[in-house]
Amino acid sequence: MKTLILSVLFLFISLITLGQFNSDYGFTYVGIKTAVTTDWIFNKHVSQITESSQTMGASFGNSYGFVCGYNFDESVAIEIDVIYNNFVQNYSGDTTYGGDFNYNSKTKLNVIDIPVLFRIGIAVYGEIGPVFSFIRKASFNLNAEDNLLDIKMDVDNFESFDIGGALGVGANVPIGENIVIDIGFRCTYGFKDVKGINGIGQTKEDLELLENETGNDYGSTDFKSNLFKVEASIGFKFLFLN
Repeated sequence: MKTLILSVLFLFISLITLGQFNSDYGFTYVGIKTAVTTDWIFNKHVSQITESSQTMGASFGNSYGFVCGYNFDESVAIEIDVIYNNFVQNYSGDTTYGGDFNYNSKTKLNVIDIPVLFRIGIAVYGEIGPVFSFIRKASFNLNAEDNLLDIKMDVDNFESFDIGGALGVGANVPIGENIVIDIGFRCTYGFKDVKGINGIGQTKEDLELLENETGNDYGSTDFKSNLFKVEASIGFKFLFLN
């Protein structure tokens, strides 16, 4: 993680330096942004589960961070972001695991995303590129009101690193000679299996243990988690023009 942060810092400095010494059209910009997100942990095991009911609910999080980019010409740019995410996935259902009860549960992740994006466009732009994600902390809360059951715990079996892709669109709205409001919409999907837990706090290893003990199929072979989010963001960019 320390090496990556130093690498990103080096890239930021390189982009700023490139903008200062490039005598052509190119210019550098830096900025800040915040976003509201709808978050999903896609898991085939959860969507196909039969032994207990687990329904993924609408889940909303937020993010904030800073950006740095370099415009090679009027319409082509590269941008690097460092974004801090509060990632949330809600569940609800009923289960016979540990007793009969209805429940609501929530998995929360603290994730640092570092997208490296290729942008094309002037007033309106499109963007695409890889995203490097670091899961810093995970927690789980399950509440079954009828049974007065309230479980809260930290989760340590999520993978710490994920790599994915981002696709987005946005608009630049000038509000001054060197200041731009950036309004954007972006989808990010993680390609790696980040493991983790299902809606009642079970890991893949828990399911495998149940299968070995009972001989029943609890869907462990389908247990694979991928992070997905859609965000609507707004930010300010400060341009360093030649």
